[in-house]
Amino acid sequence: LNFFDVAGKWRLVDLPGFGYAAIDKDARQAWAKMNTEYLTTRQNLVLSCILIDSRHDPSPIDMGLIELLENAGKQYLILLTKCDKISNKAVEDRHKQILDLVKMCKHCEDVLPYSSVTNLGRHQLVGIIKRITKS
Repeated sequence: LNFFDVAGKWRLVDLPGFGYAAIDKDARQAWAKMNTEYLTTRQNLVLSCILIDSRHDPSPIDMGLIELLENAGKQYLILLTKCDKISNKAVEDRHKQILDLVKMCKHCEDVLPYSSVTNLGRHQLVGIIKRITKS
């Protein structure tokens, strides 16, 4: 797990192994166990962010993570990443697709188009984090 202090107010935790990682099967299974345990049992975890590449349909890993967090009753936010790499229409279509996918979910806070290149969604993300953490 990679921990980052954010302005002394929040702790951001990056979990390994959900995206691309050149590791063997045993290490991937160990990471999956560690990640699942962290996400489902961590008492002070107030929000998880699921990063989904906006250029592709959600992967089985993405879907499994949504299901895991829903079943654990953990609040999460879906960030549609790399929105700068596709057209506005494609972003709109993907956003609608994911909103439809989670419309019956109880613990999905929002689905947010995002780009680290253009800062699309950055202010909304910070606002959601501030509201949820009451900071």
